[in-house]
Order: sequence, then C-alpha cells, then structure tokens
Amino acid sequence: MSAIGEIVAVLKSSLKQHGLTYANVAEHLGMSEASVKRMFSEKHFSLARIESICNMMGMDFLDLLHTYEKHQYRISHLTLEQEQELANNVKLLLTAVCVRNHLGFQDIVRIYDIEEHECTRALVRLDKLGLIELLPKNAIKLKIEEDFRWLPGGPIEQFYKQYVQPDFLDSEFDTENANRVFLTGMVSERSQQYLLKKSNELMREFAKLIRQDANVETSNKFNIGLFIAQRPWELSMLKAMHRKTKQKRQTA
Repeated sequence: MSAIGEIVAVLKSSLKQHGLTYANVAEHLGMSEASVKRMFSEKHFSLARIESICNMMGMDFLDLLHTYEKHQYRISHLTLEQEQELANNVKLLLTAVCVRNHLGFQDIVRIYDIEEHECTRALVRLDKLGLIELLPKNAIKLKIEEDFRWLPGGPIEQFYKQYVQPDFLDSEFDTENANRVFLTGMVSERSQQYLLKKSNELMREFAKLIRQDANVETSNKFNIGLFIAQRPWELSMLKAMHRKTKQKRQTA
C-alpha cells in the first residue's frame, strides 16, 4: 500500500474510533456523501480537507502523522534465533539497547567503546533483523512496537537475569534520584489485577518519556534503571514453615 493509501486507512480508522461516518464528514465538508465515499475510495484528498477532517476529531495533521507512524509495519518481538544472536554478541546487543533508547550513531561511538566501523556493522545487522531502518549517513529509524518485549525466558531475559539484574540490584539505592521500595501483603485477585494494570501503565509511561526525550541533548540525559516486579511470593523460610510442609516432612 502506498503512503497516501496508508494515511487514508489511518484516517478512516480514526473516524471509526470517534464514532463518525461518511455522512458526518459530508456534512462537515459541505459535500454529498457519495462524493466523500468516492474521495476515500480514490484516496484523492487535498491537505486542507485532511486537516478539516482531523479538526472534526479534535486532532491536527501532525496527530494524524503520528498515528500513521505508529501503524507502520513494526515488530513486537524477535525470534529465538535472533535473540540468541544478540545475546552472543555484546556489542550488537549494546547497539540494540542504545538505538532503542534513541541514541544516534555519533552518540554511540562517543559514549561507548565501539569503533565507527563496528557500529556501522552492528546497525546493518539490526536493520536486517528488522529492529531498525538504517537511513543514509547512518541515521536510524526504529521499527519496533511500543510494547516490544523480549521473549519470556528467552536468551535476552536469561542474559539480563545472569548479568544485568544482579548488577542493578547490587546497590544501597541511597544516592540522589535513587529509590528502592519493597512491599509485601495479602490482597484479593481483583487487587492483584489492579496492581498489574498499574505496573503496565508505568512501563508505557516510561517508554513514552524515552520517546519524548529523544531530541534532548545527550549531555543532558542519563541512563536510568526502572525495575518492576510482581508475582505471588512468600519468603522461602516462611513458606517452609507452612503446616502442610511440616506434615510432609514428618511423614517422610
């Protein structure tokens, strides 16, 4: 589908989400409904008409382009083999993490111990994996969904579990802008689901802030780790004291 075709498809989808019909668009533009249907069918719009239709929905043209960008073909996860390739190549994984954090080519080679030819080679590989689109002059366009996740229990999660998580938690969390809170308690199933929902909202907000700060000078940004974990859990030494467990031991 051409770019204009995709934009029109997004426009139609947005109208549907707002509960608006071709008849509503016709009335707004002062046209017949048949003319509006033909306009959408032929994908023949003036910029002024697109902007006018956007205004119907309380949007502007930039909002529509942003929605279009989000609808571009993107990936939500890699295959097991692709993840394994990243886990086996630290510099490739480092480059992948950097571009996901919206660092550019010059930022990567300036901040990290990776030469320009190594970075270029890594970017070419990430392009082939579908994580990015490598543009002229090593410009980078991300091609991952906002909810992109590593495979549960996959090579990257295992890498993080073995190397990243212990390194992150090996801290007193007593410096400026650091915080560590651990809570435990008994709640209902409904409350558990509510907490999961809030955790997911926080993760989406974190991703939104990364995108929002993409154009901030690198010298004015710093890496931050955000660790969110929730699971049915009880301290093992307390769990071992459960009556059923003690009975089993006595029987054994």
